[in-house]
Amino acid sequence: MVNLLKKIYIYCDENGVSPVLEFLKYSDDKIKKKFRYQINMLVSENKILCEPHVKHFIIERYRQFYEFRIKVSKKVVRIIFCERDDNIVLLHAFYKHDKRDTEKALEYSIKLYEKLETDSLLPFQYLKEVMMGCVGL
Repeated sequence: MVNLLKKIYIYCDENGVSPVLEFLKYSDDKIKKKFRYQINMLVSENKILCEPHVKHFIIERYRQFYEFRIKVSKKVVRIIFCERDDNIVLLHAFYKHDKRDTEKALEYSIKLYEKLETDSLLPFQYLKEVMMGCVGL
């Protein structure tokens, strides 16, 4: 279960490129709409999301991560995120075809998370705040 959070940020690398925005840019409009709906439920309507919409990973190595779970037609989409200073940080998005896709995405997300925790000189150096209806959402 995800606690009520203040703001939503998107991870961007040194060049300003976001894995989540790149994914959403080429995604189906129905996927974008469903994701906006889930984010809106979490932020605007003060709802706490839990399964089946959001999953918290319980394996120790991945315990800091959650995933938005989106299914449109036969497409299964996952967007991995974490909490940081009581806010959501969207890290990585992918189409789930089999179990290994999630494992690969979690490993990639760990690298991004570690970059946030260790390389960042400023608390929000790699983060861009998401305004609903903007930045590709």
